[in-house]
Amino acid sequence: MTYPSSPEPSSTFQRWGLWATVGWSLCIALVFIMSQTLVLLGVMWTTMAQNPGLDPVILAQRLETDGGVLSLATLLSNPLCVGLVALVIRWRQGFTVKRYLELHWPNWRSLFLWCGITLALIHGIDFLKAFIDRAPSSFTTDIYQSAQSLPLLYLAVAVAAPLFEEVFFRGFMFQGLRSSFFGDWGAVIVSSGLWAVIHLQYDVYDVTGIFIFGLVLALAQIRTRSLYIPIAMHALNNALALSQVALS
Repeated sequence: MTYPSSPEPSSTFQRWGLWATVGWSLCIALVFIMSQTLVLLGVMWTTMAQNPGLDPVILAQRLETDGGVLSLATLLSNPLCVGLVALVIRWRQGFTVKRYLELHWPNWRSLFLWCGITLALIHGIDFLKAFIDRAPSSFTTDIYQSAQSLPLLYLAVAVAAPLFEEVFFRGFMFQGLRSSFFGDWGAVIVSSGLWAVIHLQYDVYDVTGIFIFGLVLALAQIRTRSLYIPIAMHALNNALALSQVALS
């Protein structure tokens, strides 16, 4: 099987180095956290203004798994942070966003192959959970049942979230790490580990599964040299997670 080749940067221009990548990644992550927190605080303030007797701690805990709040926070923060990634890349002379992130349209055979691998991995992890008698996480069910608008929830979870997370983890961060002493495989492990850590709403079994999926996403990026492949895989995974709740 042949994969589309990506143009290599000239020797004059290099991607952001390791420490610059780390620094910019921390800045983008901070903006992401702050924007999501502001949405949460805004919803809390509005809700408590209408219901003064509510306990703010209990309200905050409830809103953490509220599908409407998650949709709003995701649809506001993720496009903002994708724009920040693009801005940081534009500041690096010699690179376009497309070239830096390897946004090359893949062939259909590669797309279907890796989406098939995604389906196989999902079924494999589900089978393993059933084998060890682990109950599925309630987080997806909670956000689905509490969502005020299911189309917005699907847009947030199956489009906006995969787009930002892949642009950030398998795009900007991964390219910076692999250009350093970490190399390809170090970048695969580090970016996948950091991606898994942000999913603290899940238990250790689910986080382990997310880490494994991250390894596969990064491998797809390496093999195809197209960020569109892991974006599609991630979107497929999230859409299926919501659909499983809808059909249950």
